[in-house]
Amino acid sequence: MSVVRKCTLGLLVLLSLGGLLLAQPGDDPLIKEFERYVAAVGGRRNLQEDADFQRSRAGWDEARREIAEGIATQDQALAGSPSELEKASTLFASRAKSRGRPVDHYLHGRILGLTGHLEDAYAAFTEALKQDRFFYWAWDGLGVYHSNKGNWNEAVTKFDRVLQLNRNYLKSAFGRAQCLFQLGETSGAAMQLREILDNPAAREDRQVLDQARLLLAESYRSNKDYDAAIRELTALEKDGLRDDVRLYAMRAWCSKQLERWSESIRDYDRILALDAGEFRYLVLKGDCLVKLGRNAEAIKSYEGYLAEAKGTIDSKEEQSIRDLVEQLRSRPAVENPKQQALNLQDLCNNALNSPHLDKRREAIFMLARHPQVRDPAEPVFNLLRQTFSKAILDDDPMIAAKALEQMNERFWDPVRLFNVTRMLARRPYGKDPLVRNMACYQLQNYDPKAAVPVLIMALQEEPDLGVFRSIHESLNSMTLAWIDRVLPDDLEVRDVAATRGKWLAWYKKHRDVYRRNEPDDFKLD
Repeated sequence: MSVVRKCTLGLLVLLSLGGLLLAQPGDDPLIKEFERYVAAVGGRRNLQEDADFQRSRAGWDEARREIAEGIATQDQALAGSPSELEKASTLFASRAKSRGRPVDHYLHGRILGLTGHLEDAYAAFTEALKQDRFFYWAWDGLGVYHSNKGNWNEAVTKFDRVLQLNRNYLKSAFGRAQCLFQLGETSGAAMQLREILDNPAAREDRQVLDQARLLLAESYRSNKDYDAAIRELTALEKDGLRDDVRLYAMRAWCSKQLERWSESIRDYDRILALDAGEFRYLVLKGDCLVKLGRNAEAIKSYEGYLAEAKGTIDSKEEQSIRDLVEQLRSRPAVENPKQQALNLQDLCNNALNSPHLDKRREAIFMLARHPQVRDPAEPVFNLLRQTFSKAILDDDPMIAAKALEQMNERFWDPVRLFNVTRMLARRPYGKDPLVRNMACYQLQNYDPKAAVPVLIMALQEEPDLGVFRSIHESLNSMTLAWIDRVLPDDLEVRDVAATRGKWLAWYKKHRDVYRRNEPDDFKLD
């Protein structure tokens, strides 16, 4: 269940292209003044006529060389020992103090940010702009800073300043596209990405080129244009990106939406060949094998996952997979999916009306494996929708959670289903932790402005540590706040209290974004 979320998280982290995590307060008046000046110069008269801009640009080639060398030195130190990192930090601090040039302050700010000294890093970027308001690297740093705060509109403004000064600085162009994507402006993001791909400078920076094409494929995927996403990813693979898990994970997901099970299996096999540690894809591979009637292979895939994940997965998830394996053992090793004896009406009746828990569970899991029906005019479409919607109310949490999952994956509704999902994310409606956990995960499918307040409410009320961790991960995924990004497996009360406090403090700072969508009973401790 968490595989797609983790893939999405990994993609978004890498899309930042190494940006600094500057979780700072907003821009000070000096920065705003500089921004107005730069905007006025670019908007009202040609930059070529501005003497300050010409003086700044004359030093860009040298600055570019120094920044490249400085980043290489910093990255090497970050990968080395603590003493090497301390030595590098001292070196760049000394250069900023003794030389005081924009490039020195920028590089000093970069290593400060990467070593957690965020306030000092912000001050260093500001100092760079005091020295040269046209020093576009510092504007890019501010754009990344606002991106990591989730202030996407402000970040776009900063990246616009960079591109106004240097339209070939593709890192900022890519950052701008990513922000537009987060704002839901996928057409604008796609346009920006195509501009990057059409820019000759992109051919000189393979990392930016590959990242732009990956995000373009993601924009197709988010708009449900799965064929276009697959074409872009396949072209990217042919052009040399053959060792990237994100590419194969996204393409496999798109293939599944089109019911191209064999293609998905091939991509999952590529992922497992690239990195045996990505064993969680064995579950998704098993699901595809079941769709093809290759039950014996599916059992092997599921059991492989259980063996690799032993001791790291929730006991309820483990039992759910073991139940599925037992069901598959009772069926032929290989069967023709088109000829499977699956009486849908009987299964639906069993799922809703059988007094025997094992029969209801078996029926709901078999229905979940039924191929996707996309035409609402088909009788099967309505039969499955009615069954899963009613099964959400089952007293058995395993059945209720599976039904909620299927409703979101098959019959997604941004209004009615959202209302059901947000209710089940909290007690008393979500009576069992398994149901609340599923609901909190599924909220990621909805508008963050509406879902985040629900999760903040759930975070304050949730007593179950497993569900609390799921809420925390969902919030990080939707907001990119990255608060304590990895919680310990052995969560204690003090860990929960500290993390809850950080989220409440974060929400209070950003509440204006979400206030309009807060539930009627919303409160902050």
